[in-house]
Formats: sequence, C-alpha cells, structure tokens
Amino acid sequence: MVETPEPAAPANGEGLLAFLRARPRLRALVLGGAVVLLAAVAFGWWYYGGRESTDDAQVDGHIVAVSSRVGGTVMAVKVEDNQRVAVGTVLVEVDPRDYRIALQRAEADLADARAALAGAQAGVPITSTTTASQVSAAGAGVVRAQAGSQASGREVEAARARLNLTQARLREARANAERLNRDRDRQDLRLFKERTYATAVALITAMGFGLYASLVLMPVLLQTLMRYPALQAGFVMAPRGLGSLVVMPFVGIAIEKTDPRRIIGLGFLVNAVTMYWLGMLNLNAGFWDFFWPQFIQGAGLGLLFVPLTTVAMDRIRPEAMGAATSLFNLLRNIGGSVGIATVQTLLARYRQTHGNVMVGHVDAYSPASQILFNNLRSSFMAAGADVTTATQRAYAALYGMVQQQAAMLSFIDGFKLLAVVFLLLVPFVALMRKPQHHGRNR
Repeated sequence: MVETPEPAAPANGEGLLAFLRARPRLRALVLGGAVVLLAAVAFGWWYYGGRESTDDAQVDGHIVAVSSRVGGTVMAVKVEDNQRVAVGTVLVEVDPRDYRIALQRAEADLADARAALAGAQAGVPITSTTTASQVSAAGAGVVRAQAGSQASGREVEAARARLNLTQARLREARANAERLNRDRDRQDLRLFKERTYATAVALITAMGFGLYASLVLMPVLLQTLMRYPALQAGFVMAPRGLGSLVVMPFVGIAIEKTDPRRIIGLGFLVNAVTMYWLGMLNLNAGFWDFFWPQFIQGAGLGLLFVPLTTVAMDRIRPEAMGAATSLFNLLRNIGGSVGIATVQTLLARYRQTHGNVMVGHVDAYSPASQILFNNLRSSFMAAGADVTTATQRAYAALYGMVQQQAAMLSFIDGFKLLAVVFLLLVPFVALMRKPQHHGRNR
C-alpha cells in the first residue's frame, strides 16, 4: 500500500491563492463573505454617515408667523413643506377680491374725512360769530344771576326766621304731646280698675293661648304623623271656620235675649270638650274623626268672640273706647304668641319623655316586643333581604314605631292640656258684671 502525503499549505500569498484555486467551494465562500462584508460597511456608512443619534439631542430653530396685511381666502400655496425659500419668493396666493373691498372701504373713509374737514373749515366763521353772541348773552346772564343771588339771600333770611318760629312751635307741640301721652298712659292703666274689663282681657288672652296653640298642633299632627298633604290638611281644618260661620248669626240674636256671660261660659265649655275629644284620637283616625271635633270647636269659638267683646266694652266710656279695644286685641295676640311658643316646647318635651318610657318597655324580655320584632324580620327576609340586613331593618322599623307612638302621645297630651285650660276659664266668667245695655233695654 502506497501512502500519498498531504501537501502542506504554503505560507506566502501565492500559496494561499493556489490553495483557494485548488478548492473552488471554499473560494466561492470566501468571495461571498467579502462581498457581504463590503456591502454591510457601505450601507452603514451611507445610513449613519449623514445623521447623528443621541438620547438628549436639542435642535434650535425659529418660527416666524407669516400673514397678509389684508385677510382673505387662500387661492393656492406656492411652496412645499421644508422647502428653502429666498427673499421675495411668493409663498401663498390670496384672493384679491378681499383686498379690493378693503381698498375701496379705505378710499371711502378718506373721502368722508376730507368732506368733514371741509365742513369744519366752512363752519369756523359761523362758530366765531355764535360764540361772540353767546358771550354777550352769558354776561347778561351773570348780571341776572347776581340780582337773583341777592334776592335769594333775602329769602334765606326770611326762611330762617320762619324756621325759628316753626321750631319753637314744634317744641311746644312736643311738650303737649308728651303731656297727653302721660295722661293717656295713666288712662290706659286705669281701665284695668274696671273688674269686668280686666276679667274679659284675661279671658281673651287665655282664649288666644288655647286658640293659637290648637292651630299649631292640628296641622303638624295631620302632615307629620297622619301623612296628609297640605291641601288635604287644609280640608280637615276647614270645618272649624264652617262651625263659626254657622253659629255667629245665632249668637247675635242670643245676645239680645239672654245674659252674654252664659254664652261665654258655654263657649269655653264646648272648647274644653272638643279639645279632650281630639286628645282621645289615635293614629288610626280618619277624616270624619277630625271633622266633627273641628266643626264643634269652631262653633264654640263663635260663642266667645262677640259676647266676650260685648261684655268687655259695656262699661267703658266712649272717650276711652279706642284705648280699651287696642289693649283687648293686643293682649289676645300676646296670648296667642305665648300659646304657640309654649305648645311647641311642651310638644318636644312630651315626645322625648314618652319615647324614653316606651323604649324602656321594648327589650328582649318583652314577649310582645319579641313577637313584633320576629314578624318584622320575617317580612323583610320574605322580601329578599339576608338575615343581617333583615335584622337591622327590623330594629329600625321597631324604633320608628316607638317614635311615632311617642309623637302621637305628645299631641294627645297637648290637646288634653288645652282642654284643662279652657275648662279652668269657665268659673272666671262669673267675675264679670252683667252688661248694663243688653236685651230689651238696649
């Protein structure tokens, strides 16, 4: 067996070329790699040679706004984006019609100004003549003003004299008025020496207390607890006025035939009964449960106003009648104001008191409370609530029921208090004297 030794690769360049010629595939591979490398270098030089890449580059530039002196519609744009332009290059073509209109307007304004200048120049001589005549007239006016000033000075002196006289008379009138007021005040206080008048004033004050207090209680009860709208609450309050309207004509006839004190006592008694009647109602009351007490109470008020006024003014002298009626009405209004304030305060206190008492009876040891609580919770659970939510709603509903009942009890106490007030007024009617002018002797 003969072995052929591998030829050794030459160390110089000619040997490398001979080596590549002996191997065509290797030569093609080397040439292809060289071409790719040269192409990559050329592409990199072309791509990165004309630009810079950085993360914090900044570019300085100037933005200049270009606009036309006369606004108009752009017809054509003569340049493109980023195009270099020289001085005088037409950038935008604007519709010339707007410019022509602006030019015509400017020419018209110029002609108008020239005409105004010519008119002003022509009016200079006329103005000079007019000014001279005005100066003469002004001089004459100054003379007249000086004469008028002198006359006004004399009138001022006369007015001062009249003012001094008027002030003296005013001081005298004030002194007389103060003296008359002191006499009138003493006279007003002397009116209470008459027993009948003083008793009547006290009764009308107490009646105003009860009347206005009931007028406050009833609408609040109807609209808060009974859930009546304002219109329906007004309908429920209307029977009171209807009762007074029906009774008033008969009261005028009865005063002529009987002692007015009996009518007054009957009126207070009727009001006491109706107030107690209202104090017996509950949350289940309907329209007619409020109608009849209101109607009868209105009739009772009709039995009070005219007879009480008649008895109060019977023994008053004619010259003191004005002061007597003023005091009579004033104290009635004061009594009403006191009644409103008192009943509002007592209503809040009664509600808190009853609420505290009733809450003490609603606990885990009360069978009735537990039954009601379980029923409420079951109803909420049946409506779709979970156990926790149903329990919370049941507690809230139970507390709301307690507060509602406490509020109703406070209104009941208020009505019963007014019933006691009207009932206590009945004996005081006997303190008034029998009228001197009534019946057939009138």
